[in-house]
Amino acid sequence: MTDLRKLAKGQECKVRLPGICNFNDETTVLAHIRLGYFGIGKKPSDWCGVHACSACHDALDRRTRRMDKTQVESDTLRALCEQLQWYVDKGLLP
Repeated sequence: MTDLRKLAKGQECKVRLPGICNFNDETTVLAHIRLGYFGIGKKPSDWCGVHACSACHDALDRRTRRMDKTQVESDTLRALCEQLQWYVDKGLLP
């Protein structure tokens, strides 16, 4: 199976939170989306993750400045759709 975490290295941030994103591909990692029943100590599968720069990742994990929850969830859903299409384009999903 493909290591989705390794694939994130050097990719552009898919989250791009307004006023937060640093657009630095060198800091991009796979950030898990913790919507629903996921919480501290319980991560979803790597398929429920998006390429995120360090600043967006910190914001998604609520380690830095808090943003409007509705805005973050909207941007996260958009990012996940972009991420899934990226996997399709790379031949990782049908």
